[in-house]
Amino acid sequence: MLQMAKVLVVDDVVANITLLKDSLKSKYEVITAKSGQKALELVGKKWLPDLILLDIMMPDMNGFEVCQRLKSNERTKDIPVIFLTVLDKTDDILEGFNVGGVDYITKPFVHSVLHARIESHLALSRQKKILGSYNRNLEKVINKKTQEIEQQYITDYLTKLPNKIFLDQLMASDNDQTIILLNLDNFRLINQNLGYHIGDKILIEIAKKLKKYRSNIFELCRLQGDEFVFLANGRHLDFAQDIVSAIKEYFINNAIRVEEIELDVTFTIAIDYGTGEDLLKSVSTTIQVLKESGKNRVGIQEHNREFKAQQQNNLYWIKKVKECLREDQVDVFFQPIKAVNANGVSRYEALARIILKDNVIILPERFIKPSILAGVSSQITKRVIDKGFYVLQNTKNHLSLNITQDDLEEHYLLGYLELKRKEYGITSSQVTLEILESISVNTASQSIKQLNELKTYGYQIAIDDFGTEMSNFSRLLSINPDFIKIDGSFIKNIDKDLNSQEIVKTIISFAHKVGSQVIAEFVHNEAVYQKVCELNIDFVQGYYIGKPLPTFITSTG
Repeated sequence: MLQMAKVLVVDDVVANITLLKDSLKSKYEVITAKSGQKALELVGKKWLPDLILLDIMMPDMNGFEVCQRLKSNERTKDIPVIFLTVLDKTDDILEGFNVGGVDYITKPFVHSVLHARIESHLALSRQKKILGSYNRNLEKVINKKTQEIEQQYITDYLTKLPNKIFLDQLMASDNDQTIILLNLDNFRLINQNLGYHIGDKILIEIAKKLKKYRSNIFELCRLQGDEFVFLANGRHLDFAQDIVSAIKEYFINNAIRVEEIELDVTFTIAIDYGTGEDLLKSVSTTIQVLKESGKNRVGIQEHNREFKAQQQNNLYWIKKVKECLREDQVDVFFQPIKAVNANGVSRYEALARIILKDNVIILPERFIKPSILAGVSSQITKRVIDKGFYVLQNTKNHLSLNITQDDLEEHYLLGYLELKRKEYGITSSQVTLEILESISVNTASQSIKQLNELKTYGYQIAIDDFGTEMSNFSRLLSINPDFIKIDGSFIKNIDKDLNSQEIVKTIISFAHKVGSQVIAEFVHNEAVYQKVCELNIDFVQGYYIGKPLPTFITSTG
């Protein structure tokens, strides 16, 4: 037996309530209230009606105000409200709809018409609930599928370890890292003589054994084929040697068993430290050198010469960047950011440059890290703000500024931005603050509070290089960025790389779902531009759109 729909009748006239209750009680469960306040008290408890018949002219609180309060409450906002009144002026009818009413019936009413309209709105309400439930379930499916795609993208299909893509993300850092590269000896012969299916099973078993040596410091990944990598942030050479000793001891004393086959396996192992892509090249070179002299060897490459050269370069630029600040040699170039549906350009990213006296242009890769070491990175940011706003004044353009962790930690941004904004007569809505994804993932709650405060003043927030870190989506939502800039590593080959296309689709879907617009960096040719436009990107940036220049441009191409 179907449960009767619940109808709340609100009217201050007892005769009207009696008439309505008698008319409706055969088909509906009817509850009555003689005032707006009583109606709100009823729905404020556990009981909720399916529909409300609401009189407008009541002494304590008129129907319009009752309806407004119902619609402002998350619990009652979806209950359909039909106004019953003697008022028939157009303004009164419009007011009823404006405050959230779904229908309007004038007294005296025709019972058949009243019943028909109640049934119609109850049916619409039921359909809305069904659709809402369907949408929520669909969103869960989409979120689950998105997570699956993200996980598949960074997981090795065979061993289920993090893969080379995940490793590249971990190694996209300017900080020192320690790496252990294990190359399985004679694996090519295993594949040739026992078959690839046996080789695959051996790799799976080896991965299971190596997992024992993961820790909160060292992550384990499968690099490719017969190679595995342990990676840690910072220098941990002693710990790395302990891990290698334990691994060698285990495999000396334990064979790998696959399909009644027992194999004693050995590794050629290299330990190294350094930064980024050069570190992986260095450790791979060490493996090659070790294999030339035999199998089952361990090499530790500390590359002191390179490290000392890096130290000397840092020392030079720590002094030089201070000199450049004194000599006013820190300048700003502007790279266009184009909306895909626009012909011209109105957005630019402000990029710091050092212009030496002989007009040699120094890129940030040379001086940003030394400026942080020297404690003057915020001075560079201030120069970019000052000179960027000077060019921005008297235009309707928008400017993006790169913000570092140091800028946030020094708590000067809001005051300085407001000072310069007013000095040059620009609006806060013309300014976007770009922070690296690593800051959005790892930053303290005080920094998030600071970013949200900047947003309340009208400044927009962009997450830069999105996808290079282990994206913390819940932390990202706490920042609520206006823009997400997809890292160039996913864009530069997107016209040919299907994996990049899938991850970019996922990022776009996520960004649009949370109300962020998406910018594609490293758009360097027509094919890449066409592909990102096809994927529903909002803005594009790169040399195909325009190179960084000392002034704004008016068109691209």
